[in-house]
Amino acid sequence: MVWVTKLTEVVLATMLTVLSVLVFAQVFLRYFYGAALFFADELSRYLLVWLGFLGGSLGVRAGAHIGVEFLWNALSPRARRVVALLVAALIFAFLAVITVGGVALLPNQLSQLSPGLGISMFWPYLAIPVGGIFMMLQLVDLTLRVWRGTAPLAYLAESDEGAL
Repeated sequence: MVWVTKLTEVVLATMLTVLSVLVFAQVFLRYFYGAALFFADELSRYLLVWLGFLGGSLGVRAGAHIGVEFLWNALSPRARRVVALLVAALIFAFLAVITVGGVALLPNQLSQLSPGLGISMFWPYLAIPVGGIFMMLQLVDLTLRVWRGTAPLAYLAESDEGAL
């Protein structure tokens, strides 16, 4: 799944760069010229949504999402592995529900246009299933590595095992 990670990183870096330039330009123009870019607020909002959903997949890969250390530290190494796999299955089910729900929203958004940009709302809403799929791909990769014993179990909570 290295290609998923690299693709996500490139897309996120590009979106973050565009977002930064856009917001800077908007602030600069408003402050110094009293003018505004008509599309900046809306586009920056949509980019932020995409950044959140795609960035979540890198969070899954890095084990950056929250975990409960108290219970985790009380478990034996074998129990930790079982809990890690169970939690991964629950997270996968949750992501599947979000992804399917996101796909169900898309047809209704095709004809709805955004007020500022005039684009189909399909594109901002597409972040939900795309982000869900990318998170599931990263989770499957991580879970397979935990199953094989090639990934530390530290992705559920900070521990002495080290990070991914």
